[in-house]
Amino acid sequence: MDHPCGLLLVTLLAAIVTVHASHLYVVQDTPCHTSSDCPLDACCREIDGQLITLSGTFDAVGPFLDNHNGTCVPLLAQHGEHCGEFCQCDKDQGLMCYRHFSDHEFAPSMCREKTFVEKQRQKWIACYKDPKCKLPM
Repeated sequence: MDHPCGLLLVTLLAAIVTVHASHLYVVQDTPCHTSSDCPLDACCREIDGQLITLSGTFDAVGPFLDNHNGTCVPLLAQHGEHCGEFCQCDKDQGLMCYRHFSDHEFAPSMCREKTFVEKQRQKWIACYKDPKCKLPM
């Protein structure tokens, strides 16, 4: 005898997998205003290939003007491009998202080489452990 809760559970799991899987892959020519409109494996780019970013600090923060029109493209952020939660760096290219900050400012997060990011991370850890070191460096 089939249990009605079991059938409901199987139906719900199938729906979740279908919805989750549809967000993983780019549908050709999906329009976007920011990378938050795109699936996980894509970033929002203008027709000339430029990454659409709304502010210098975060991907989806800033004065939102709905005049940015792009397409979700299966090209993650490249070296020197803005990166963040919605448009990650291309790890296959050895890139990591890095944000430099000093006493006076936070720079936008940018894709940098993994070796550079790891070196900066080690500097921060060493400074944090040294009571004479002032943060930020």
